[in-house]
Amino acid sequence: LAQVLGTQLTTLILLPDRPLLPATMAMKYMGAYLMAVIGGNETPSVADVKTILEAGGIEVDEAMLGTVVTRMEGKTVHELIAAGHGKFAACGGGGGGGAGGRAASRSPSPQHRQRERRRFA
Repeated sequence: LAQVLGTQLTTLILLPDRPLLPATMAMKYMGAYLMAVIGGNETPSVADVKTILEAGGIEVDEAMLGTVVTRMEGKTVHELIAAGHGKFAACGGGGGGGAGGRAASRSPSPQHRQRERRRFA
């Protein structure tokens, strides 16, 4: 979603009355916002998002949370994701999964088996 929001996320972390905050600070608010949307609340309020964060024991910065909710007003998450889909496609990706683990070249040694038996006896 950070890619979809683009400059909006950058603006979120450049609050005029605060020092530069890392993007991860804004992401916890966006994550909680998305959780509320997935839960069926299309337009979560500050209180809704705060409840989710506090349930997880996460400290809430009221100003930052207010900024996130304000920037999302009039927009739906689904529209933002659809609008940004082209941005994701331009990044490439796909590439397939990583290679599987290497197969064992031999069976465990008798000493190893003996240690395992003692360990689990």
